[in-house]
Amino acid sequence: MSCCFPYYTTSSCSGRISILSTPTSSTAHKKARGGLWLFITHDFADKDAVLDAFFRVDDADASAQQCDDVFRFEPLIITVECRNVASAQTIVTLAIAAGFRESGITSVGKRVIVGIRCSIRMKFLWGTGRVMVSREYVEFLVGVANQKMEANRKKTDYKQWSCEP
Repeated sequence: MSCCFPYYTTSSCSGRISILSTPTSSTAHKKARGGLWLFITHDFADKDAVLDAFFRVDDADASAQQCDDVFRFEPLIITVECRNVASAQTIVTLAIAAGFRESGITSVGKRVIVGIRCSIRMKFLWGTGRVMVSREYVEFLVGVANQKMEANRKKTDYKQWSCEP
């Protein structure tokens, strides 16, 4: 880490809306089961694109391998390495004040790491091998996910992160 800067990111995501299809077969006990992204965007979701992505899988294909199809909204997440605990405490204070209430120092060993995150996520299982919800309900979920994306963007407004009074 540079001696001039107290922070740098080790990973980040601005927020995303996605559909992930993961196998439910004998690999279900494994943490990383693989899977197929049916839809992913880091912007607002277009309901027609989501409907096309999810409903394009026909029952014959789905029965060949059962999958859990999960629609999700995941808000911004940033992992930051800090120069020291004092700089970590400063960034956690700013993150919490900006609405990222699940933020905290996650490591103070060899590296001082902060996770910046909030709880506005959404995860919804809407099929296991076949579609189990209506198109109207999918449209509703896309609307909710887009509202959460808007709230996520408001939290990332740079004015909230200012150290200035």
